[in-house]
Amino acid sequence: MSKIMNKTVILCLVLLLLIAASTGCKVAPPDAGNVATQAETVGGNVSSFNSTFSGNMDIVVTGGKNPSKLNMSLSGTNITDVSGDKSETLLDTKTLKPGATAMETMHIESYVSDKWQYLNIPVDTAKANTWYKTPVKDNDNILQSSQLAGALGLLKNATEVTYLSADKINGVSCYMITAKPDPKSTIAFMLSQAQTHYSLGLSDTDFSGIDYSKALQNVQIKLWVSRKDFKIIKATTSITLELTPEQLAASSGSFDTMTFSLNVSLIFSRYNSAVKITVPPDALNASELSPGS
Repeated sequence: MSKIMNKTVILCLVLLLLIAASTGCKVAPPDAGNVATQAETVGGNVSSFNSTFSGNMDIVVTGGKNPSKLNMSLSGTNITDVSGDKSETLLDTKTLKPGATAMETMHIESYVSDKWQYLNIPVDTAKANTWYKTPVKDNDNILQSSQLAGALGLLKNATEVTYLSADKINGVSCYMITAKPDPKSTIAFMLSQAQTHYSLGLSDTDFSGIDYSKALQNVQIKLWVSRKDFKIIKATTSITLELTPEQLAASSGSFDTMTFSLNVSLIFSRYNSAVKITVPPDALNASELSPGS
């Protein structure tokens, strides 16, 4: 069970590489659809931005010989230079595995520069603090693969957008809206992330074989959009999946269900500001990572 659990943890991390407030004064309710359209337009034309993110994940296994629960918390920062086609992501996780009494910590670094992605992710202790690199597809750009694009994509393909209230985030007056994502778009996004996980060689399991139309139980998206210029200031995502032994290529009867709940909050700032992203020298000399390596 620990092997299956570890693979699921790594999947969640990739889905993540995937995406304090005070009440504001009352304003006339805006048209939620117009807010969403404006946010999509503005977000698609930024030159740079920063973000901080935090979240938690629970994996609960029921049935079988070893029912268990795993808890993970995460936090990190991101700088994206759209004009320079570069990014820097730093992620820290704390994991309490079944039966453990102490948290395991992991620090992950990711840089994208000159059509290469550089990764420092300790998949196992023997390779801790080792850099790898993998080429970025020619038709991919840094904005399309960013956390901001993830939020914009779910907003663009939402089947319903609703205005909730006025709010303030870090002093910025915002419209708070909720979006009901289109199931097909959500599943397509998760399939692409699962295939990325496999192609990077982070696991020998191809998670793209999972039937997410059956596994996906719940998706909730909330966005805080600046009233002044329609930039996204905050985004929260909640996802619940329920997996079966067959979907994870596990033996029948090893467990009944594996449910993981993921909640992530992102704060965006410093739009269109000057940024400097420097890839560490050790990363530049990294070995190329290929599937199954």
